[in-house]
Amino acid sequence: MARNTQPGHAGTSSLSAEINQVDKPFWEDADVPDPGEDEPAALAVIPRPQGTIIVRDYESEVKALEKDGDMQQLNDSLMLWFHQNPSAATAWINETERFEAIAPSLHLLAQGMASQGHLDTALTWADSITDPAKRQDTLRRIYAHEARQRRVTREALQQKGFSQEDITVIFSGELGD
Repeated sequence: MARNTQPGHAGTSSLSAEINQVDKPFWEDADVPDPGEDEPAALAVIPRPQGTIIVRDYESEVKALEKDGDMQQLNDSLMLWFHQNPSAATAWINETERFEAIAPSLHLLAQGMASQGHLDTALTWADSITDPAKRQDTLRRIYAHEARQRRVTREALQQKGFSQEDITVIFSGELGD
């Protein structure tokens, strides 16, 4: 593979939570006709939450789980923290001593970025995975998503160093379909 950057805490570069901005979705500027007099208006009434709303402190939770060594729960909480505060979670990821143990989170973050159309960010997250087999699996899944969107060709994958077997798997639909 051509891309093989070591994680930010190892000295080369830091990960970033920044994503490229895209144009507004089409529905934000869409013209929606008013319903006729005999048509009911499409209105959803959402009840207000009752009782106390509990807001979890994922940052404290992740740090406590790291000390306890519960890496499965840490990965789950890290994903929730990333969605709540991507900058803070990314800063923690760049500073953590247990970088290999959070590979499942890095894998999911990379796939999530790819599914949102942020290929460069997804590849950066994938490159931060230190285990070569896990990194390769993540890259194949990212490019499988790109293949389903018809945004990558077999020739481009060959130029990126993928084997013929990997390219066949990427285009077969067995990764994520």
